[in-house]
Amino acid sequence: VLEGGSVGIADSMRQAFLAALQEHKISMDDIQATFAGQFPLGYWIGRSLVTPELGLEECLAASRAVNAARRVGNHTYLINHAGPAELSAAWRRLREVFIDLWTQSGRKESSDVEKRLDDLYAAHYPHRQRQEERWNSRQMEREDRAARLARRSGRPAQRQTERAGVQSHRFRRVEMLLARWSRRDRRFDLLRQRNERAEQRRLADLARAS
Repeated sequence: VLEGGSVGIADSMRQAFLAALQEHKISMDDIQATFAGQFPLGYWIGRSLVTPELGLEECLAASRAVNAARRVGNHTYLINHAGPAELSAAWRRLREVFIDLWTQSGRKESSDVEKRLDDLYAAHYPHRQRQEERWNSRQMEREDRAARLARRSGRPAQRQTERAGVQSHRFRRVEMLLARWSRRDRRFDLLRQRNERAEQRRLADLARAS
């Protein structure tokens, strides 16, 4: 089993293996060796996935395809440097690569591979959700730090402009409140006048009736 690392590591293993065969005067046909690649995909499914057993060159090609789909290394690096959208896109690429590997090898049906991958992905959702929440929190902290740094490093004139903008906003708020109170007072005056006229009509009707 070839552990899924970088393409450079896989190629180094290939050269070392072929050199060992040459040293002992053995050919690939003599041993008929098969290889499988194992790739840690902890962020997405909490475990590793294995390729079908393949010839050496085919296994190295599969390793390149998986690493290209995954883009980067282990899941800790991923969640620290890529957002949820990028990681979801990477999983879609990985899913297609493993479906192709297993179906083209003739070992499994496409529908079986799809179901297995989808079940693993769905079962690991709570873990991904926690990681995404932490990522969002870190992003908000970075944005807050950047905003504070920008305010501290701003030129005096810029800070004065910002303060003037804040004061202007406060003045507009006060004016809006005063206008609201003025409209409310006018409504109260109209209601009071209406009630007074109604009381005068009532008294006049009583006087006429008596």
